[in-house]
Amino acid sequence: MSIIAPGSEVSRAWGQVLFIFLPVAAVFSILLMILTANWLQRRISWRDEIRRAINARQFRVHYQPVYNNQLQRCTGAEALMRWTLPNGDVIRPDIFISAAEAEGMIVPLTRHLIELIVEDVQAWQVEPGFHLAINVAAEHLQHAEFVSDMLAFAARVEHKQFTVTLELTERSLIKDGDEVALKLEQLRAAGMKVAIDDFGTGHCSLSYLQTFSLDYLKIDRGFINAIESLGGETPVLDAIINLSLKLRLKVLGEGVETALQLLYLQQRGVVFIQGYYYARPMDNATLITWLKEKGPRPIHAEKDDHSVQRPG
Repeated sequence: MSIIAPGSEVSRAWGQVLFIFLPVAAVFSILLMILTANWLQRRISWRDEIRRAINARQFRVHYQPVYNNQLQRCTGAEALMRWTLPNGDVIRPDIFISAAEAEGMIVPLTRHLIELIVEDVQAWQVEPGFHLAINVAAEHLQHAEFVSDMLAFAARVEHKQFTVTLELTERSLIKDGDEVALKLEQLRAAGMKVAIDDFGTGHCSLSYLQTFSLDYLKIDRGFINAIESLGGETPVLDAIINLSLKLRLKVLGEGVETALQLLYLQQRGVVFIQGYYYARPMDNATLITWLKEKGPRPIHAEKDDHSVQRPG
């Protein structure tokens, strides 16, 4: 059965439909345009702001000392980039590093970090073999000039006789595995060391520990926080430590904040310690003074001291 309506009725019906839906469609279109414009503006802003900050020297390097349980003194430091705006506001590292990775600025930012480190270390008075750790982004590791960048950096600080340690995340090893392995071999042959940062928190296969040439594992603070007593067990942490020892990899426990955590790791043969219990990250001038005054001193941890010591 068919229903035939006069043309005027059809026109009126279409008019009502358009009257209802056209404004709605217009509103959605405007909102979409605004959201797109804001998204593009944020992308442009981050990229341009990072570039401007590099040129304006708003970035600085802070260094967090590393304690050697065997030698009972500071034997290294990790370089950490910080960004302070002219008005004194601080941009969190996780924010600007993520933005730099998303905007294709992580390689220029890392090269700027290297320049700042070269300037800073000229005033350091440390023993030969002092470990200087630098965080390496996956994008930089896969860059065609990564090896030459690192070799050039090592040559510029060669007179300080550092042991340059490259800290990689687990995801750095997943892509282009054979090429990455070759690059790491080249750098280790030049005297550098390789560490896996935040081990156990990524998606890296355990077989990678044998596939790649590595020297250190840095245990993520999340596993360190699971320590509850000296006599207790933390299965995952203990398994990582035991695996590392069997693979002849040295272990660094990061995020150590209490004497209990320090003693637990010491008892299980963890050589290197990093965290607020020993020293917080500090600017270059503060580090130079700290290395002279506190660097040679051993840690004296008391078993009943469970408080967090935050050195100034």
